[in-house]
Amino acid sequence: MAQQICISLDEAKHIARLPKYRGQEFLARKLRLGPLDEEDLKSGLIVDYVYDVLQYATNRGFPWREVSQSVGFALEFLHRSQGLQFPDAVRLLQDTAARYIRSRGLSLQNAKLLCQYFTTNFLAHFRLYQYVLSWPQEQRQANITVTVECPPEIMDLTTAQTMQAWEYENKMRLIDQDEARRKDSLKRVRTETANKDDKADYELKVKFLEGELQAVALNDAEKLISELASEKLSLVKQDVGHSITELKDTASVAIARRAVKVPSGIVDQHAGAPKSVVKPKSSISRKSSSNSSKKH
Repeated sequence: MAQQICISLDEAKHIARLPKYRGQEFLARKLRLGPLDEEDLKSGLIVDYVYDVLQYATNRGFPWREVSQSVGFALEFLHRSQGLQFPDAVRLLQDTAARYIRSRGLSLQNAKLLCQYFTTNFLAHFRLYQYVLSWPQEQRQANITVTVECPPEIMDLTTAQTMQAWEYENKMRLIDQDEARRKDSLKRVRTETANKDDKADYELKVKFLEGELQAVALNDAEKLISELASEKLSLVKQDVGHSITELKDTASVAIARRAVKVPSGIVDQHAGAPKSVVKPKSSISRKSSSNSSKKH
């Protein structure tokens, strides 16, 4: 089919004067190859091959009639060389050039230039052209396996939730998650404080019950007791701060719940009188009091 397609003189002029990509697009339509596609190696190779021949003939100063003939020469040679061995392709090039000189009026000088061009640019890559044009291109198709889990049975739409009810439950679920996150964070901080308190109690026990202060001067003993008392007081303040944080978190969560509008037909499980938050007694304070009573 390629050898039956001809490029007229006016079409050759038009292609040569267009920018490269637009000229190749016009040439691809003329060769009935469809729109240019980077994935289609065969069509792209043919368009580049014919376009380069046309531009070569134009730049070498061929008459426009012979520029058009050069395109026909290139298409015919490309078509008839498929499946040939290299020596046969060389003979075919010589025979085609001689026939175009005799029957098509191609000048001897320009025929020689075309033969030089095809020898340098086509025959030098003969095996590549044969492979791309003779073998079907492998198609790369992405295959993805997706498991679609269908419900065991179709639910009755009359029991489905409304959009308002779904939005309400989603907002309440986010508030519950935030509450759980706050509680976990406070629990970790309280555990760290309790560990520090236990460590301070242990150090106090070692100092006073194992007789290490017997050989210590009075001023040094007072300094040590003052440091231990300051550390205990700091831990008590931290414990009180944790209780205040707990109160603030509880109030913040309660306010967030009440700010969510309850759709009609849904019972607000969080409605009712707010529960009073009992401030937990500080374990540090109790330990401090017991230590003070032991001293007395």
